[in-house]
Amino acid sequence: MITEIENYLLIDQLFYVKVHGMDSDEYGSYVTVTFYDTSKGDEDIDVNQILIDKILEVMTVTFKMRVIVF
Repeated sequence: MITEIENYLLIDQLFYVKVHGMDSDEYGSYVTVTFYDTSKGDEDIDVNQILIDKILEVMTVTFKMRVIVF
């Protein structure tokens, strides 16, 4: 999953990252951000939904593989 996201984020694209907040919990520190693709002309494109879709796709495949194994 990480490789797929890195490939999307790192291939000839410029990004602006807007930080919405920083916090911590029992698992550690985290930052809430929105990634904007700035390489496509005048309009900044919110890339978060694309990343969410890729993460959910990989999680779905992983879940189905685990169900088949058990």
